[in-house]
Amino acid sequence: LEGAAERSTITVEAGESEKLFKKFIEVAGEVFWIMKIQPELILYVNPAFEQVWGLPVSELYRNPRLWIDSIHLDDRPRIIEAYSNWIQRIPGSVYNVEYRIVRPDGKIRWIYDRGVALLEERGGNSKVAGIAEDITDRKIAEEDLRSSRERYKNVLDNMLEGCMVIGFDWTYLYVNEAAARHGYQERENLVGRTMPSVYPGVQRSAVFARYKRCMEDRIPQTFESSYTFEDGTINWYEFRVAPVPE
Repeated sequence: LEGAAERSTITVEAGESEKLFKKFIEVAGEVFWIMKIQPELILYVNPAFEQVWGLPVSELYRNPRLWIDSIHLDDRPRIIEAYSNWIQRIPGSVYNVEYRIVRPDGKIRWIYDRGVALLEERGGNSKVAGIAEDITDRKIAEEDLRSSRERYKNVLDNMLEGCMVIGFDWTYLYVNEAAARHGYQERENLVGRTMPSVYPGVQRSAVFARYKRCMEDRIPQTFESSYTFEDGTINWYEFRVAPVPE
């Protein structure tokens, strides 16, 4: 009796979980899909497909390749190859891709799509499932950030003042032409190298002491100082050093 009661409770809980999961899938913003491979057949797709693709779910059930027909022509060959290799279980192939789709209204949306094979009791995987997410807003933000960084870099590259970005390990992460010229160096000889390796003995200079205080205590420094190079050349500089977030 105790065993029967326990099994009954488990059955009810499993049923409730299934209902809750189905409700979640139905209202989710991501596209959840399940497909049979042979013959190719859409077994399930949630309503989010209509919002993302701009096409009725019923059309996808009638034409399982509708989602491929919607892919941007520049992306289609790559995605078809990735999908085909994946469902054929070619070693090393995975389905974790980004691509563009063209909606019926002409709008282009970016999709992040990833899938998993559904193993069956007999060890086969005649079905696959996945989640497709609209990442258009993220792509636009990334492009805006990339453009902003490029504009900012162009400004720094063309400044008359020397500008450098130095990491916590004293590696030059960025150096403009003016800064390289002021230090009698080439940019290619600075970026990726540490300050002490480029300027031996710099740790004993007053300039390095002020840089170190800014680096460790996160206190901006503005000062004038001379620096003596290895060949005996002495130059005077005005320094403005500021800590920036990681």
